[in-house]
Amino acid sequence: MWNNSSLFFLPFLTTLALIWSSCLSKEKNADTMLLGEWHATWNGSGEVSDEMEEALTMDGKISFFADGTAIIEAYGYKGCAFTCDTLTTHINWKLDNQVLRFLENDDAFGLPYTIEKINSQSIELALIDDIRLSLTK
Repeated sequence: MWNNSSLFFLPFLTTLALIWSSCLSKEKNADTMLLGEWHATWNGSGEVSDEMEEALTMDGKISFFADGTAIIEAYGYKGCAFTCDTLTTHINWKLDNQVLRFLENDDAFGLPYTIEKINSQSIELALIDDIRLSLTK
C-alpha cells in the first residue's frame, strides 16, 4: 500500500494544506481587522487651485460590523467637493482579495476600493485613481 512515491506525496500534501489554511486565516484576519469604528478621511486629487485644495478633503467615520454591514458618516461642509452636508449611510461591505467593496442591497459590484495598506491601526484605500480613503483607529 505505501511505496516510495506515497511517502513523497504525504509531506507535499501536508505542506500544501498548511499553506492553504494560512491563506484562509490571513483573509479572515483582514475581515476581522476591519471590524469596529474607524475615523475616515477622503482625499480627492486633481489639478486645482490652492483655495480648492481644502475642498478635496472630507472627514467622517465608518463602523464595520461582523454581519457584513457598515455605517458611513461623511461630514461634508459648504464648498466641499464630496458633499455640502453630513450624510449617514447604512450599507453592506465585502472583502474580495485586495478590494473592499461597499454594496447596496441589489448591487453585485459596488464601490471597489483597492486596499493599498492594511494593519490593525490604519488602512489606506484607493477608489479609481483620484480618491483616497484613509481609515485610522
